[in-house]
Amino acid sequence: MYLNFLIKLIILKQFIYCCLAQVTSSNNFVGFGQSYGDLQFPLRDDYTIQINTIKRFKFGNIKYSNFKLSSNGIILFSGSATFIPSSFPIVSLTAIAPFWSDIDITLYGKILYRQIENGNDLQKIGLEIRLSLSSSFYPNWAFVVTWDEVAPFSSSLASPKNTFQLVLTTNGSSSFAIFNYGQLDWESSRGFVAGINSGDGINYLEISNSSRSLMIKSNVNTK
Repeated sequence: MYLNFLIKLIILKQFIYCCLAQVTSSNNFVGFGQSYGDLQFPLRDDYTIQINTIKRFKFGNIKYSNFKLSSNGIILFSGSATFIPSSFPIVSLTAIAPFWSDIDITLYGKILYRQIENGNDLQKIGLEIRLSLSSSFYPNWAFVVTWDEVAPFSSSLASPKNTFQLVLTTNGSSSFAIFNYGQLDWESSRGFVAGINSGDGINYLEISNSSRSLMIKSNVNTK
């Protein structure tokens, strides 16, 4: 089962607007892997790297030129996050989290990422948004990061694995985040958080607080 969530990153009168639409397509994952030109995240636990964006990404009223990508299923525009997820809202943390949890990639799984400025994948991303939201959105940039068959901390070869993807995209004025979920077979004993957090303590969106509810809900046309 593949699930998708589309989130429009605009702060409107003390709430983050989430674009809700019902979907029909099946696997909406953007292609990933070495053949797509992806870079591989270092195989380190509780680690972050800085991503300097080719185009500025607008989140709320701020256009960001960089952010931090964490191995634990979250990207950070400001503030810091540990391996223990906390429910949103969180003051002074500006973040987008497809699956914030205690993930360990030192032995199993990998994280792959790339920036896109043109080509079929960018067209696919724009088309998905236009079809789902009846908008006229044509992106000029996207960032795609995929957590591929990742396992929780203290896992073994036989441990269940999760695969999920975050897509950030913009046309310079409007921005979207797309959460794609494929294989979701585990939930850490510490739980997980999925959603977005503006950092002001007011504007946030939390999609789910359990893997069970995450696997049965979507706001994008998915079988």
